[in-house]
Amino acid sequence: MIARFARVAFGGLVLSVLGLAPPPLQLPTQRAPVFRSGANLVYVDVYPRRDGRVIEGLTPSDFQVLEDSKPQSVYLFDFI
Repeated sequence: MIARFARVAFGGLVLSVLGLAPPPLQLPTQRAPVFRSGANLVYVDVYPRRDGRVIEGLTPSDFQVLEDSKPQSVYLFDFI
């Protein structure tokens, strides 16, 4: 039994030395997961003041909201 193991080990050593052994197994590199997302609604708090006092009576048309220099629509406006 030991002699058989020695022959197999020696045979593997000889093949490795001669370069006939198969190359070591290489695992593929893993890529980081990609997460895609989007936003359909964004809340923006605004505190309009003039001379330290809150400006009342504003409407959505009084505001200009830009994203990447492109105007965005104001769908909801609530004065609190």
